Amino acid sequence: MLRSGRVDHRPQNLLGNPWFWFFALLIVTTVRFAVAASHPLFETECYYWMYSQNLGFGYFDHPPMLGFFLHFFNFWDPPSSLAARLHCIVSHFFCSIFLYYYGRNLFDSAKAGIGAALLFNIIPIYSILAIQNQPDAPLMFFWCATLLCFERSVSTGKPLWWILAGFMAGGALLSKFHAVPLVGSLFLHLLFFGKDRKHLATPWPYIGFAVALSCYLPNFIWNAQNGWITYEFQFDRLAEAGEFKPVHLLGVFLAPLLLLSPWVYGLVAVVATRIAKQFREGLSRGMALSFWSSVPLFLFFVYVSFSDSVKIHWTAPAFIGLLPAVAVTLQQWSGRRRFMFCSSAMVMTLLIYGYLVFPFLVSQSLPNSWLPPTLKAEFDEHLDKDWTSQNYGFDRLGKFLKEQLDAGGEGDFDLIASWRFDRVATAAFYAGEPDRAFVPAFGDRRGYTLWESPYIRSGANALYVSRSRKSESRTEREFEDLRDCFNQIGDPIVVEAPFEGHPFREFEVYPCYGLRKDVLIRLAKRDF
Repeated sequence: MLRSGRVDHRPQNLLGNPWFWFFALLIVTTVRFAVAASHPLFETECYYWMYSQNLGFGYFDHPPMLGFFLHFFNFWDPPSSLAARLHCIVSHFFCSIFLYYYGRNLFDSAKAGIGAALLFNIIPIYSILAIQNQPDAPLMFFWCATLLCFERSVSTGKPLWWILAGFMAGGALLSKFHAVPLVGSLFLHLLFFGKDRKHLATPWPYIGFAVALSCYLPNFIWNAQNGWITYEFQFDRLAEAGEFKPVHLLGVFLAPLLLLSPWVYGLVAVVATRIAKQFREGLSRGMALSFWSSVPLFLFFVYVSFSDSVKIHWTAPAFIGLLPAVAVTLQQWSGRRRFMFCSSAMVMTLLIYGYLVFPFLVSQSLPNSWLPPTLKAEFDEHLDKDWTSQNYGFDRLGKFLKEQLDAGGEGDFDLIASWRFDRVATAAFYAGEPDRAFVPAFGDRRGYTLWESPYIRSGANALYVSRSRKSESRTEREFEDLRDCFNQIGDPIVVEAPFEGHPFREFEVYPCYGLRKDVLIRLAKRDF
């Protein structure tokens, strides 16, 4: 180990040269562009894309940073899958750069930085989030930037780094509430790590914290003006503790097997064991910061699992801070042991990627007309349950809706409506009419509506996209409330969107006439 503050600049072979991996990163990023452009958007991705069409300082389910990221990269007209996902790919690219410098500085070794960036690019969950339009993209960007700036702050003590760390932490808070444990954890590091405790005697950590809160202030004010709706949505699961289910707790610990891949999960366990053994003797700054930037967030979701399920990607940021420590641990093993481990790890990683990518290949390219009846039935069943199948068919639906909206004449339509935000956003995205999206009162949350549209007016007519007949059971309540919103509902029009001879995707579109005035009152954006 070199002395603190010194980086290993000794001549490296090709695999130890950062520039080699930088060009490899450029190639991988180019591949991500192609993948992102070739696959349709998920419904939630379309909903988040609507943020960029309706910029504000908050939304009912998340802070606003994703909307600003999307708006900044909104070069395309009409929009496309790549347009909605471009910011994710760019963010992931810069996360890799940040992690290289973070790992290099933290452990005084360029190899540690290369290893951290390499792990970030081969771990399945981070690769998936690199091409998914989710709030996790800006969160991870600011998360990695915060770690880098904080490490520079405690290493150099320079005020500029403390201020930059505050700005980056503020950006993370404006991205997703996962950043709250991160900010608290960094203060815990200062409090409990003796060598860095001296910084608490200076004003700069507090100034950085004030900068972070100032950055977050616009979203706080927005929530105050809108009935604290984001906090209510996000923290209901904590306030209304449900029944404890062991499977939820077990899932928090087992999900990283797929999230990280088994071999990285094993390395994380090795690092955790090493940290536990060194805790009493005294951790190095690298191990201490790895611990405090990761463990508190993970423990928070362990707590959440006692009353609710935890989605698989929620814990993903918790492992970012551990990546340099994982890379260093792997490098310290003997050459033969490292070779055997990396070889088996590569096989397992390819198997996991194969499992994740297989549905995309099946859905887009594999022929099936030649299959015997028994296998064809199994193929159909797989395709019907395929987790990517919800993407398909909306282009056909969007074309139909666009034709109806442009037709004009008697009983012309003004709006595209559906029972929830993500469904109507997807329909409007593929119709190329984001301003016409509308969610009736029963499909939103406490009268909140995301869209301010001149087409939402008393007496407006709408094309209502019902729930899919095969993927979700239609409820009577949906249509009872729909009749309360419109004066008249016509007979459904079935829009078929077959794929390779599989008519599993059908949409029922109901012509709805005469939007009632009282519905508009209920949908007033600040009428809580």
